[in-house]
Amino acid sequence: MNQKKQEVELDLRDTKKYIRNDLGYIIPVVLERSLSKFITGESEDRLVRMNVYMDPVSKKIVRDSIPEQIRDEYNDYSIDLRA
Repeated sequence: MNQKKQEVELDLRDTKKYIRNDLGYIIPVVLERSLSKFITGESEDRLVRMNVYMDPVSKKIVRDSIPEQIRDEYNDYSIDLRA
């Protein structure tokens, strides 16, 4: 089966502001986690990098940018910025 990805034309005027901080923006950062060599079968542990976002006012990670499976581990280091 050959399935084509449907492209949607996006008009940014149809979007709404997501950030609720005094600056009005967030900063891209990288979350790093270790993956055991016993899981990967490699000789050393592997470093896994995930792109997330940080609120520059609180200096906390934007909660919705953290993958859902590990989100609870970052409760003390994350903030909900939904408008």
